[in-house]
Amino acid sequence: MLTVGSQIAAIFLTVAGLGVLSKAVPADVRTGPKLSAVLFTVGAALMLIYLAFHLFITPHPPDDYQAQRRRYARLYRVYMVVSYVALAHLGLSALQHHIFARWAAWFLVVSGLVGLVTAVVRRPRAADLPLWIHVIALVLGVALLA
Repeated sequence: MLTVGSQIAAIFLTVAGLGVLSKAVPADVRTGPKLSAVLFTVGAALMLIYLAFHLFITPHPPDDYQAQRRRYARLYRVYMVVSYVALAHLGLSALQHHIFARWAAWFLVVSGLVGLVTAVVRRPRAADLPLWIHVIALVLGVALLA
């Protein structure tokens, strides 16, 4: 319950942070950050459905639980891929339009692309954690606040 609750909080904070960032940049360069925020939000909605499955179904599994779990796990996979793409895209937009520090933009590009590859090939298994997406967003948030 604590893990799911912390994931839900991290998702909402990341969506809110990307939304605030997309409105904080100058209007003429807003398209890239807005697209990144929308992409992440779509992935986040799928992840919230996946987490709801674990909150409400997993504690009292039905007979076809394993089949349901596999179907819902696809939502998780899509979330991982879309979120990493959104962060890499945000980094590319920041590089192209000089939105924030180059090192932070490169951090997003590299970590987003590495995360995307690990999410697709599912190796190493340690990288297959949704926590990494929010750690990346946290580093960006701290960098922008500093």
